[in-house]
Amino acid sequence: MNNTLTTPRGKFIWPHLITPNTQFDEHGVYEVRLQFELEPNKSFLDKLSYVFDKGYEELCSTKNKKIKIREYLKTHSDDERNPIPEGHGELKFKMKASGTHHGESWTQRPALFDSQGNVMNEILEESGDKIGSGSIGKISFQPKFYFVASVGAGLTLRLKAAQVLKMVTYSGGGSDISKFGFEKTDGFTMEEPKDTKEPKDTEDGSEYDFS
Repeated sequence: MNNTLTTPRGKFIWPHLITPNTQFDEHGVYEVRLQFELEPNKSFLDKLSYVFDKGYEELCSTKNKKIKIREYLKTHSDDERNPIPEGHGELKFKMKASGTHHGESWTQRPALFDSQGNVMNEILEESGDKIGSGSIGKISFQPKFYFVASVGAGLTLRLKAAQVLKMVTYSGGGSDISKFGFEKTDGFTMEEPKDTKEPKDTEDGSEYDFS
């Protein structure tokens, strides 16, 4: 059964959607946090609760005891730069970038689409642009119940694809001249190159139901 879900529209926090994060895993992890309103999206949250509750009840029945719960939906954050607004929640999505299976190496990446369903992966890779925090979009993912004795039971949210509705380009702080003590003034201006590339029509976003 296909248990792929699509989030409501929300704000991306610390997205690694073009290149994987290798800080804690040398094989790389694609990841993104999404902040969204809770009240208008109860039906979506009910779908997540159903997956968790089903797995939790079966686990407690097998273990014949109550199991510690690790919350998968955050309503408070220690991230001072990206606090969770009142009435909002935050979910985190991950996808392993590479690995091995039965001795065979594999790689994968999330499919990225713009608001019209055009594939963004190759265009962003060629331009060097990165999707930054503050971008607005939706996430396609698969929720899976898990249990680890040391931390408890929870949900892992397996990233599949993302639709970017409003893009904030990540610059890494290098394009903000005020951080270097400069300011805009009259003089030489570098013209930006004209982009004549057309999006590659290799696939569409219909598989991920971003409607």
